[in-house]
Amino acid sequence: GSLAPETWQSIWFAEYDGPRNREVRVQLAGGGGLESGDPGGGGA
Repeated sequence: GSLAPETWQSIWFAEYDGPRNREVRVQLAGGGGLESGDPGGGGA
C-alpha cells in the first residue's frame, strides 16, 4: 500500500548533524479506513 496522511497527520524526518547511515523502523497502527478489496481507498 501507500501512505495517505489525513488533514492533521504528517511524517517528519529532520537531520541536523549531517548525513550518516541510519536504520529507521516504522510501526503503523490504524483503526481501519479502507474497505476490504479497496487497496487504493478510493470511492465509487
